[in-house]
Amino acid sequence: EIVPEMWANGDDSLFLSSLVVDRAAAGQGVGEQIIQFCLQVVSENKKSFIRLDCWDGNAFLNSYYQKAGFRMLNAVREKDYWVRLFEKHID
Repeated sequence: EIVPEMWANGDDSLFLSSLVVDRAAAGQGVGEQIIQFCLQVVSENKKSFIRLDCWDGNAFLNSYYQKAGFRMLNAVREKDYWVRLFEKHID
């Protein structure tokens, strides 16, 4: 499992990376379905967190992930831009 450098400890988590929905499918709940599938995978792998990041300047995504139940964490520098970290605890 690859743990992005920005996360201090990834032992109890899985990472959602590169979630993109085709514009033709936008607004149809595809993103939510992908997230729900990922939450199931996290649970099946007996991990406690799902984590992700996105460009900090993307207000839509920052809001989207918060509405999906992710906790917004700090922003960190990656190369020449800032990314916002998110995590969701799995019960």
